[in-house]
Amino acid sequence: MSGLFKTWKTSSKQEPEAEPAINHPDKIIFPEKGITKNQVIGYYQSVGPLMMQWINGQLLSLVRFPNGLNSPGFFQKNAPANAPKWIKTKRWGIEVKKDYMVADSTHTLEWLAGIGTIEFHILGLRPPDYKKHSLLFFDLDPPASMQFSEVLSFSQLFHEHLQSEGLKTFIKTSGKNGVHLICPVSKKQIAPDFDYAMGITQSFLSKNPGLATTELRKIKRGQRLFIDVYRNHPGQTLVAPLSLRATPTASVSMPLDWSELNTVESPAEFNLSSVLKLLSGKKWKPWKNFGVQ
Repeated sequence: MSGLFKTWKTSSKQEPEAEPAINHPDKIIFPEKGITKNQVIGYYQSVGPLMMQWINGQLLSLVRFPNGLNSPGFFQKNAPANAPKWIKTKRWGIEVKKDYMVADSTHTLEWLAGIGTIEFHILGLRPPDYKKHSLLFFDLDPPASMQFSEVLSFSQLFHEHLQSEGLKTFIKTSGKNGVHLICPVSKKQIAPDFDYAMGITQSFLSKNPGLATTELRKIKRGQRLFIDVYRNHPGQTLVAPLSLRATPTASVSMPLDWSELNTVESPAEFNLSSVLKLLSGKKWKPWKNFGVQ
């Protein structure tokens, strides 16, 4: 990973003009895989340009493990006190205002990875005022007894319902056992909110009884898949596409194409190493036409 930050030298006022120092670049972040901080930064340097196509302008929340997964981590919304001036922030909040970081460049992702960020989460709000959603989130969380192939079959069924409601839908693995559906919503469409997302979901459940639930209490779900539509409440987040997850295997929340679902056997297929190999092929172009209008 020598010369990791050579692309950071730039005359742009929006980006750093000098290479930042990396503290403890050889620190082990993922002990089970022996993955270092330098490798995590290198991962985000590689996938950052693709991520920025999908999350540019989004407010970020972080999951940080500065000392690796063998030490406690934490969820962070406010910009770190030591953040350089070129890290863009936006003061936002419902009741309590926080200085959220803005995903505006790969350099921002790299610097945040350098302070121990593993996961990047987004709020789904429309820049620049962040008053309304531009993305709807549906987190499909299966019971332990459900096979991943069943999760994907359900996702396809729900996808067809969302299409019938006029929503363009993109799928990714959660990086754990479930999948996430993201729907970009244009300014011309109805302003989406939690009630809108819940209404669409309840309409689906009424047509497909017994398959899934929006029940928050696990004891009430039985063996039904949980559709977590509550992530559309203001201030709630979803892990960003291509973000690493804080799992022993350095799993990735992987964007998929609807046409390739039958080729995916397990979400465990996607991790830091396998995703970098996939990207090196230069033929992988998921989530075409994702842009929010």
